[in-house]
Amino acid sequence: AEIPAEDCLDCGRETGFLPTPEMSVDGFSLIESKDVSYMLLSWEESTGATTYQMMIAQVYTREEDGYMVSAITTETLDVGISLAHGFSYVVYLSAHNEMNKTRSLPSNPLFIHCGSEEGCTLIN
Repeated sequence: AEIPAEDCLDCGRETGFLPTPEMSVDGFSLIESKDVSYMLLSWEESTGATTYQMMIAQVYTREEDGYMVSAITTETLDVGISLAHGFSYVVYLSAHNEMNKTRSLPSNPLFIHCGSEEGCTLIN
């Protein structure tokens, strides 16, 4: 048998995938003096995972402004993040096992809109 040319972290053929985590928003706290909201997210443990990586894309309101992506890596089952008002966000999570180099497929994305005065809300 031939060894696949792709990295198995990308293809999943040799190593398989960890169970995909499902995130939930536990709440938003409006921080008025700073024009941001604090969002708490949590998820159930993904069997075999040693870390979790959350990707956060901040989407600007005008297409020509583009977007900004950041990542958070954690060993915990919850994360709190600050979201600036006036933007929309796309957030997703994947589980990783650093020892055997496996990962999960990305979770279903969460879509969040943060208005300038009303704070942040989850968009269905």
